[in-house]
Amino acid sequence: MRQFDYQVGYDLINFDEFVQFLNAVEQDFVPPLLKRINVFEYYNKCRSKAAFAVCRQEDEIVGLVVFYCNDVLKKEAFAVLLAVKKEWRGNAIAKALLDCAASFSKQHGMEMMGLYTSSEIACRAYVKSGFEVKSVIDLENMNLKRYYMERSI
Repeated sequence: MRQFDYQVGYDLINFDEFVQFLNAVEQDFVPPLLKRINVFEYYNKCRSKAAFAVCRQEDEIVGLVVFYCNDVLKKEAFAVLLAVKKEWRGNAIAKALLDCAASFSKQHGMEMMGLYTSSEIACRAYVKSGFEVKSVIDLENMNLKRYYMERSI
């Protein structure tokens, strides 16, 4: 059985690791993530305002969740990025990362976690992790549906 190291907190990965990971999972985002963002600005925003749940196998980052747990009025955490490298899928890494993020968020006073996805495959995985679809937006110009999902924590 493979050993995975899970960490959750702030400032857990450096810029080079972040870029390397995003390059490895780029094909999973529609439209491609790196074509929509300035990766340096995105990393700095995440590093200064968000928390990370990271899964490593030896020194390699194989899964990552970036999430905010700072909405004290709504008491809602929000995951903005979740990805697992293709070759590591099927090991329940996404569920474990979401559980780490939820636990950390709960410790910081949050009661709910939300996220958006445009992937029906990811949507099914989130349902297995306790999320419920709260709304669906039809993005006709892109031939996609965007799901908003929530989970109590």
